[in-house]
Amino acid sequence: MTDHMSHCEQDLSVDGLGKISMQNDALRLSILPDAGGKISELTDLASGRNWLWSNPHIPFDRAQMELHS
Repeated sequence: MTDHMSHCEQDLSVDGLGKISMQNDALRLSILPDAGGKISELTDLASGRNWLWSNPHIPFDRAQMELHS
């Protein structure tokens, strides 16, 4: 196993939000920048198990940004 990132890609998640996925030989990590940087996936590549649970009835939503002047 190596300690460095071996692959990184950017695409759209199932919810239509931007997704960035990074992986090495052991794990894949996916984050949703449009949803405030939420982590959506932490998968063990050997077993295929995603260690994070998400409610299938509540989709991720875009982060609401408040601008103060």
